[in-house]
Amino acid sequence: MKKIICLIIILLIAMSFGFSFNSELLSVELKLINPQTEQQVSITNDMGKPMFPLKFELYGKYSGGRIEKIDENIEWIISDKEIAQIDGSGYLFFLDKQGFLTVEAQYDNKKAIYYTNIKWKDTDKQFESLKIEGNKEYHSQGNEIEVWGKMKSGELIEINGKDIIFSSSDKNIAYVVNQKIYFTGKVGMCVITAKYKNLTESLSIEVSSDDLLEIPIIRAVKIKPEYPTSYDEIEFEVITNVDKRHIKNEQWQGKKRFYDEGIYLPVVRVVNDLDNFSDWYMVPLFVGGRGDMVSEEENVFSEGIVDKEILRKNIFINLLNNDEIEIMDIEKHWAEMDIIKAVKMGFVFPNDESKIYPNKFLNREEIAMIICKALGFKEVFDYSFEDLENSDYKGYVYALNQKGLMNGYNDGLFKPNRVVSRGEFAQIISRVLDYNYSQKYIYNGDIKDISNYWGRDAIEQIVSIGLMQGDKENKFYPENPIKKAECIVVIKRLLEKDPLIKGVIEWVD
Repeated sequence: MKKIICLIIILLIAMSFGFSFNSELLSVELKLINPQTEQQVSITNDMGKPMFPLKFELYGKYSGGRIEKIDENIEWIISDKEIAQIDGSGYLFFLDKQGFLTVEAQYDNKKAIYYTNIKWKDTDKQFESLKIEGNKEYHSQGNEIEVWGKMKSGELIEINGKDIIFSSSDKNIAYVVNQKIYFTGKVGMCVITAKYKNLTESLSIEVSSDDLLEIPIIRAVKIKPEYPTSYDEIEFEVITNVDKRHIKNEQWQGKKRFYDEGIYLPVVRVVNDLDNFSDWYMVPLFVGGRGDMVSEEENVFSEGIVDKEILRKNIFINLLNNDEIEIMDIEKHWAEMDIIKAVKMGFVFPNDESKIYPNKFLNREEIAMIICKALGFKEVFDYSFEDLENSDYKGYVYALNQKGLMNGYNDGLFKPNRVVSRGEFAQIISRVLDYNYSQKYIYNGDIKDISNYWGRDAIEQIVSIGLMQGDKENKFYPENPIKKAECIVVIKRLLEKDPLIKGVIEWVD
């Protein structure tokens, strides 16, 4: 009997405070809070853009009049993520775009919606001056800087974005990119200036020789052997700007021992005896075939002409660095995808107008340049044709001439502007190939118009390997000028005959 009386008393007390053991959620509502003051706020057109996120709080109204804050299992939906974004805790982060915005909170089949039109007050005109804050001391990784506008009231409002124009009095010492000061490692003084509308503010930067000694900079990482296979034990020598005695430790992320062929990008940083860290330094590493398979690898290129290890490394590094180059004039061209890959591989590039001109006929010096870049040949300047004195491409021409790939004429001239025919181009490419590799392919005799052509053997070799082909009528047209797109496709096919180069291209794609 006493237990029943106690339960009745507890029930009456709970009811007197508005509680219900079977209370039902009737509705939910949103409140926008300033998390710094914990006061409720609303977004109006006469307010400046907040320098910090605001926070939505969701409250549930239950039967019996109970109102309770809801903290979990809320689904947040925002109408325009370019205006603002919201996280799972209800924090609202404002971006640059302005316009109509709705924020919806859903909980237990109930929803509450907050409507607003984001149009921040133009506070720029009220700025009296600018203020720059941030660490201006030398650091190899650079330092973030902040620009603030000071209003008449003394309030500081942070300014971000492309409207700020930065300049440096000496870019050889320091410069600004994306509101971050970068140092070149040169000793001296310069002034960094921030300009916003009609206001400017400057920051003096001084780099001393002592600064450079404090923070180590990795200059290079030497690899031994230079072109390793997975059979080799690879040694890494980290070269920095300070004496080795002052480097206390190396920190690596990624493998340092490799058991299979492939592409690896380990990174390293060093710490000196003052406990200062360098930047992370990426080491592009192209490991060749497994050690027990190296001797069995097909040798596509003539060893006396092409250093395939240098070629592979060059293509690997180019593919990493040439990922986002815009080309304007190849859309829907039959060679579009091959041209894009060739640009990534680094042997052709668009001009200043982002154009390749794929249907252009190529002359002899242009062919020389493309082949040199494709096969990793260095320019040579120890020979001279009379008609190349003023040519920008003579270093490439001399390199091919030295390797026996392109010759001059009997009159001692190279004739750099003479257009190259398809047959002549096939002859040049055939000289690059290893003889034993070529003999593995048998020509089927389909090409009809080369029986009396001087370069017939080279064309048959190139066709049998699959680098060039005839048209639907099996005509090669050896005397026709070769177009740039045709040249690019042939060279790309040639490079992909090397299985490791083909693997690199597929890996990067």
